[in-house]
Amino acid sequence: RSKTPQLIESASVKEDGTIISTIVNTSLTESAEIACQVADFKVSDITAEILTGEVHAHNTFENKNAVSVAAFDGFETTADGFKTVLPPCSVVKFVIR
Repeated sequence: RSKTPQLIESASVKEDGTIISTIVNTSLTESAEIACQVADFKVSDITAEILTGEVHAHNTFENKNAVSVAAFDGFETTADGFKTVLPPCSVVKFVIR
């Protein structure tokens, strides 16, 4: 039986060169400290958003905001990327310019 990895990442590059990196911390109880290095790229700006809500929360027609997106500022920009601690059970999207 395979085990789900604690961290899952997806990255893409937009036509203007902006990098979108979405990182999921699948652990229900453990934070995840990461350092992201972007090869051959000079980082000038990073913004981030986090999906918020209790682990079993879901949106319905009656409760449309049980899960929502909020600004995430729990990271430190470095010369070639960023460092952060992702909360348990989180999805964070980083926009790297």
